[in-house]
Amino acid sequence: MQQDPIIEKLNNIESLILDRSESPFTFVEACRYLGLRPSYLYKLTALKKIPCYKPSGKKIFFYKNELDEWIKGRYGLKTQNKYKKETNRGNKYGK
Repeated sequence: MQQDPIIEKLNNIESLILDRSESPFTFVEACRYLGLRPSYLYKLTALKKIPCYKPSGKKIFFYKNELDEWIKGRYGLKTQNKYKKETNRGNKYGK
């Protein structure tokens, strides 16, 4: 009996998601996942602003759950900074 092509594709996607949750992202995959340009992601890794791993000292790897936590923290900081700027309207430099 042949499966419906849509069901088959959904099963493939599900298996890829389950496999991906345990294995690290490559640099290119992390760029796609985060929607960042490679140059900006390199900058974040060099400044140690984003969790990453360099097991051989050359290739960079990222774990999805750590990237998700980083995103949550990053957006939280943006909200706090926006609030801080709004409350300091009298100061020319927003400090």
